[in-house]
Amino acid sequence: MGKRHRVCYMKVYRWVRDFQKENPAFKPPEKEITLPEMNQANTLTRNITELQQQLAKELLRNKLLNTVIDIAEAELKVPIRKKFGTRQ
Repeated sequence: MGKRHRVCYMKVYRWVRDFQKENPAFKPPEKEITLPEMNQANTLTRNITELQQQLAKELLRNKLLNTVIDIAEAELKVPIRKKFGTRQ
């Protein structure tokens, strides 16, 4: 704003500060949430909910696969899991 009106930014800052001192009851207008921002917030909430549901399904799937491997190893008495760090 200072550049547009060719006024030093410190002068604008002092004007605002002085005005606030003289009018302590003055509150600047709060930013209103517009419709696109609300839609974006709703979309983010939906995305988070979807991701949480997908995570819960994948955790359950992982537990199922681990249980199947454990049962197969117990019945067949053969190690099925890959040992990390071993040479091939």
